[in-house]
Amino acid sequence: MSHGAGVSHHCTRNRTSGGLLNTIHRGPVCIVASSASYVNLLSVTTITRSYRVRAYPNSAQIRMLNHWFGAARWLWNHALDMRTKAYQRRQESITGVDISRHITKLKKLPR
Repeated sequence: MSHGAGVSHHCTRNRTSGGLLNTIHRGPVCIVASSASYVNLLSVTTITRSYRVRAYPNSAQIRMLNHWFGAARWLWNHALDMRTKAYQRRQESITGVDISRHITKLKKLPR
């Protein structure tokens, strides 16, 4: 099997007892991304798995979660407001690094 740029990949796929796939590597790079697709040097495929979990927090945990979610919501809205105002006023795009630096400064302020 040949994948662009003159790089040849040869992989053998094996199905394990649990139904998951593993690979035998022969050549520079060979990753099995799913039962029917390979990843070569020029493209990247990500497999995302999800797990559903149910939690039953007690009243103290509920208060703490509400505090954390409120802080996260405030921080998100604050960062969004910073980005929006910077673009509207100066046509400037603020990066995630800029926001991270601003958050660090906020952490150092007295409460």
